Amino acid sequence: MLKTRSLDCLMPYVRYLALRLKEECAGVGIPLGFANTLRDAEYQAWCYQNGKSATKDIGPHVFGMAFDVFINRKDSEYDMDLLRRVGAIGKKLGLSWAGDWKSFREYVHFEYTGGLSAAELRAGKRVELPAVPKELIDADRMQVYFPGGKAEGYAVDGVTYVPLRAVCEKLGYTVSWTPDKPFEARVEEKA
Repeated sequence: MLKTRSLDCLMPYVRYLALRLKEECAGVGIPLGFANTLRDAEYQAWCYQNGKSATKDIGPHVFGMAFDVFINRKDSEYDMDLLRRVGAIGKKLGLSWAGDWKSFREYVHFEYTGGLSAAELRAGKRVELPAVPKELIDADRMQVYFPGGKAEGYAVDGVTYVPLRAVCEKLGYTVSWTPDKPFEARVEEKA
């Protein structure tokens, strides 16, 4: 069972929004913490069985597109007035806030899916999320050259990261994801 509160497990743009939310909240005196970012299908099922989720189906948390917050102040972790203020700040940043949902309101939940529904994510549909402003990326940027092209990558702690789809497509391959295994990419030759 996988459940983490690490922002590093979020999609880069969602991580950026989470950090912006924390910064904006701190600016108005609301210390924010993160309770849940990435989770797997097993933990999602546990959340459903224990009344912490409206559905047992995997959703944006499984795809690194959602996070839950708490007020990082003793005896105020889930203060509704403060959470409503956090919700308003999150919405101004472009996040979807579950405090506005018609059913199963979840005042601690935020997500950014690029307009896709959970059902579309489960069906394998993907959206290209906005890029994180370059000046905010905490990494060494570099050009990665390979037969057939180049891609902008970056290095963190001695590991080089490149955009998988861009590199594979330039090499004549396709990239796809399986809905029930969102952390596995399938690279195949173009038909």
